[in-house]
Amino acid sequence: MTASVSFGETSNTMAKKLIHKTVDIYKYPDSLDSNSGEVTIGDLHGNAVKFLHFLLRHQVVKFKNEKEEKQLFNEFVNLYEKSDEIAICYLNMKPIELRINDHTQKLQEAKNRLDELSNLAERSEVEEQELALLNGPIGMYGSLLYKEKILNNQIASLNEEKDKLAALGIALKDIPVMLDAIIDQLEVVSNDTLVRLIGDELADRGSNDYITLKLLGFLHDNNVKVNITISNHSNEFIRSYEALNYQRPTGAIEGKDQRSFGGLKLLIDNNVVSKDEVTKLVDKAYKPTLKVIDYTLSNEGISLFSHAPVRFDRIKIIAERMNIVYNDSTKEALATTIDKINTRFDQIVKNNQVHEFCATAGVKVGDMSLDEISRLPLVDIIWNRWDASKDTDDARPSKINNYSVNYVHGHDPYQSKFEHVINLDTTSGKGMRSEQNEKVKAAHEVIANKSEGWEDAQAYLDGINEYKVLDSNERGLEQKHSLNLINEEYRQSKLMSPGKRTGIMTGIFGAIGLGVGAAIGAALVATGVFAPFGAGVLGVVALAAVSGVGAGIVSGSLGFGIAKATAPTPVNSTVVIPKNTSANTQSKVHSDIMSNQKGDSLSVLRKLGGTAKHKMEEEKPNIVNIKEIDKPVVVSNPVIVPVEKDDNTLDYNNSPGL
Repeated sequence: MTASVSFGETSNTMAKKLIHKTVDIYKYPDSLDSNSGEVTIGDLHGNAVKFLHFLLRHQVVKFKNEKEEKQLFNEFVNLYEKSDEIAICYLNMKPIELRINDHTQKLQEAKNRLDELSNLAERSEVEEQELALLNGPIGMYGSLLYKEKILNNQIASLNEEKDKLAALGIALKDIPVMLDAIIDQLEVVSNDTLVRLIGDELADRGSNDYITLKLLGFLHDNNVKVNITISNHSNEFIRSYEALNYQRPTGAIEGKDQRSFGGLKLLIDNNVVSKDEVTKLVDKAYKPTLKVIDYTLSNEGISLFSHAPVRFDRIKIIAERMNIVYNDSTKEALATTIDKINTRFDQIVKNNQVHEFCATAGVKVGDMSLDEISRLPLVDIIWNRWDASKDTDDARPSKINNYSVNYVHGHDPYQSKFEHVINLDTTSGKGMRSEQNEKVKAAHEVIANKSEGWEDAQAYLDGINEYKVLDSNERGLEQKHSLNLINEEYRQSKLMSPGKRTGIMTGIFGAIGLGVGAAIGAALVATGVFAPFGAGVLGVVALAAVSGVGAGIVSGSLGFGIAKATAPTPVNSTVVIPKNTSANTQSKVHSDIMSNQKGDSLSVLRKLGGTAKHKMEEEKPNIVNIKEIDKPVVVSNPVIVPVEKDDNTLDYNNSPGL
């Protein structure tokens, strides 16, 4: 399977290309693929090997020593897989150790009881029976020898796991050291590339989230821009991070499907890496990359990127839920709307409230009702599923207001029949290779014997090495928006739209003028002062109409002028940054604009209660109503604009809950 498909463009200056081929991600790339300035890969499935292979194949990074590049990549793969095997050994040892402690305690209690009964001068019949049981043969359940046998079996099992661990040749404490040594051999080819991850980069079926976070940290330190669309698996990681305890997440995904998080937790639990180190790494290299939805612009239109496949109209629902003025009149207007959504979300991320907006308690994820979507649209954009019944012309239209729209997503295996929809999700890297090899062997047997399910087996074999990446030279507007101005823009939009306001005032003044003019005209005819058609009914009607229309036009014009003169000044929330400004300076400007909360996340989280577990599933976004100067505006389904305090921080607490 090898294909390179261009789509959606005819211009020589703008181009995007879908790279679709068969690739073994566990081997160093035997050839390099294109990088036109922006590369997007589908679900990582928590697989750091897939991530590094992608970065190498598309010339985002390379090893400094080209002669050792294959060896270094193999060392990385080995470390990744050994990290998982170490985690399995530790996971296996944990319950065994608990059982050993339990049996040791019970054995000691039995010995104490045996001594107590043996030293009694006289024993009751029941005590005699108990003593006989304790002194019974090894095969007698409850005897001392039986309890010793059980304990010895558990100790043997523990030693077996320890032997496996020793045979790996890598200790848990070696993982960060060896990882740093490999990453130190990497260098960035060009930091002009934008790397986009469609999602599921953390808390998925991979080996260890620490490895993925360290790669993200390397990209950040070398000024490579990364955009990551929020996703269902990574949301599990964020939930635990925001509680600052790095314990097992308690969301909608089971533990076995968030295996890579367990690898990270193991390092923290055994003091190999600290919570502070991980938290600082997340603050620096992960949180700033998160987007609700991403986009690029071309001459012809816009391409939308989301984790799950979603309808076009969901963008408007998200905007309304987040108090953003929605506008899709042009591709640039839609892009600006998305930028503002992400600006709002960036503050939610900084305030460690993502778990509130992506809470799944009581929600049928993947098939939410319209009411649930309106309340929790971010859950929809990370969880929604797709099938033929949803794949209609109006769900994801190819044209909006005369500009083209392309849709790029992952998460769901369904392949749309529409050419303007691209699904980047594959099963490549989904699960560990050791488990994959067993499934591959079983699949080959099913196919060879033409057994039931051979078509599914063939599809599995086709999928495990299926590689999809979108290469493009398109970019977004690169605008920065002020939250204060976004809030003011929304406030003004709720007062009354300028066109509607002008029309109403023009109509009111026109009606008043018409009435007054008609009355004057009727009076003139009735008194005989001016009666060109005579003083009869015809004269009254004619002059009243003429004078009324004239007065109405004059008064209406007056109303139009007053409406325009008193209309609110349109708010432009865009902050212009000169194009020749350095990336570091742009980042600082962005930080200054966006930072409405003092202190880093670690400090803020400690103030919130340290390592105490949050009851996140029961939390819902706090809301406030946008208010006019002197009276509240009635907003249906009020949303999440924070109260702005005098010290320029945001207060989400002094507002009513849902």
